[in-house]
Amino acid sequence: MIPLRRIPLAWLMLTHKKGRLAISATGVAFASTLMFIEMGFLNGLLDTQTHIVDVLNGEVFLISSQKEAMLPLRPFPRKRLQQALGSPDVTAVYPLYIQGYSSAWRPPPEKLRRAMIVYGFNPDDPVFLLPEVAAHADDLKHPDTVLIDRESWPALLGETTAGGSGELGGHRVRVVGMFTLGVDMMSDGSLIVGDRTFFTCFTDPRAPSAVVDRVEVGLVKLRTGADAAKVRDELRRWLPDDVRVLTKAGFVDHLKSYWSTAQPVGPVFGMGMLVGFFIGVTICYQILYTDIMEHLPQYATLKAMGYSNRFLVGVTIQEAVYLGVLGFFPGLLVSVGGYAVLHQVSGMLMGLSLGRIVLVFVLTLLMCAVSGLLAIRRVLHADPAEVFA
Repeated sequence: MIPLRRIPLAWLMLTHKKGRLAISATGVAFASTLMFIEMGFLNGLLDTQTHIVDVLNGEVFLISSQKEAMLPLRPFPRKRLQQALGSPDVTAVYPLYIQGYSSAWRPPPEKLRRAMIVYGFNPDDPVFLLPEVAAHADDLKHPDTVLIDRESWPALLGETTAGGSGELGGHRVRVVGMFTLGVDMMSDGSLIVGDRTFFTCFTDPRAPSAVVDRVEVGLVKLRTGADAAKVRDELRRWLPDDVRVLTKAGFVDHLKSYWSTAQPVGPVFGMGMLVGFFIGVTICYQILYTDIMEHLPQYATLKAMGYSNRFLVGVTIQEAVYLGVLGFFPGLLVSVGGYAVLHQVSGMLMGLSLGRIVLVFVLTLLMCAVSGLLAIRRVLHADPAEVFA
């Protein structure tokens, strides 16, 4: 038997027609890009919804036991924060106030009021890990001052710049600076204000203590070296069940779980990625099946010479892997540009981590391998005598 194992048979069969190879690689690149984009939307949704947690300065968090996401609002009694100070590992607690649907914002020269998410905090507390917020903390101590997210939709920004003005909750406010956070699925922009401004804009005169005494998120700072999971478990035993105690990672997972399962957008994007995979299988199958049928006499000759079906399957899988590699990297390059455009258009955080790149690479190779196994069936059941008949 001729030792074909030393001959790059799969590579030679794939590259003997350069034009068709380019078209085939383009088809695989399209399928890879489709998976990248669908994955980008899914992860962009989750990253955007949880990015606010990343910029909050706490190791443990308190939220209402009924709270599933940042919006809608589900406040809990502020006294729970004071109770958390009873732990010897807790060094400080910071309240974070949030206003959402009713936070009417009117930037000049707009006449219509628009909804933004507003975060209120005590400027003396290092609540945010954003350098821009820390730099303007003293400015936010003055009444009727705000910071505006530069990633907000242009219609919400209007002509607003630092030193400009606008209306928040019917009150005239002055913009003292800008920060970068990004939009989410529940709002098109955000503002950060001092608690003095927050209470002025959103306190109901008929119940002035309703806002002050109700906190949306509680940040818990721990002493150096303290175990966040241990403190979390301790606070869970101490505090009433009207609050949920989470570590930072647990808070992120809590929000991701809500958006990926409880809300339809998560499953929709996940299904889109699965559809992209099957579209890729179909494309690769057509490419490989056409190539196999063209080389059917050569496959039949190998069978007649005594080469096993296992050998022929191995050649086809090698060809599929080569095709997957050749198509993946152009798809990756296109996706990087696509992510940048989508971020610019939608404001979503479209990040490509190494883990996500590896995931799509593995899926691309699997997609091509499955296609190869489906395409090779014609050869495995073919009688060499019938091919040359």
